[in-house]
Amino acid sequence: MRPLWSIIVALAVAACTSVPLASRDADAAAKRFEPPPPGWAILYIVREGYMLSDEVAVLVDQRSVGSLAYDTYQRLELPPGQHDVRAENLEYGQTLAVTTVQLAAGEIRFVTIANAVFDSPLARTVTEMSAREMPATAGRSAVLSRRLAAGSGR
Repeated sequence: MRPLWSIIVALAVAACTSVPLASRDADAAAKRFEPPPPGWAILYIVREGYMLSDEVAVLVDQRSVGSLAYDTYQRLELPPGQHDVRAENLEYGQTLAVTTVQLAAGEIRFVTIANAVFDSPLARTVTEMSAREMPATAGRSAVLSRRLAAGSGR
């Protein structure tokens, strides 16, 4: 039984997608939640899910800002205003989830991109996605338990 379990674990780990990670110093700096430069806002985008969750492309205002895999996040400096945040399938560019967030200068906000089954037991499939704003306390906790994806910034 033990060899079978080892094979299953090895296959599960091999099936996990991964994105390039930022340096540990950049990750530590992002986790200090320092305020943005004058006239800017900060948006953290957190990828929630489970170990086998697919990597997704992340777009803000129709512009690619990188991709997120399970247990990763991005930190973006954005101008104040309303911003469209979406997750897309990497292979087909199909929109999987979308939300909007209103940012004010000096503000720090959090958005989560997750498999919908974590938000609602009524989700139709495990691949159905959701995107929504998170309260600051939950957002900070989520960031602290994940790694910063490379390419985060403006």
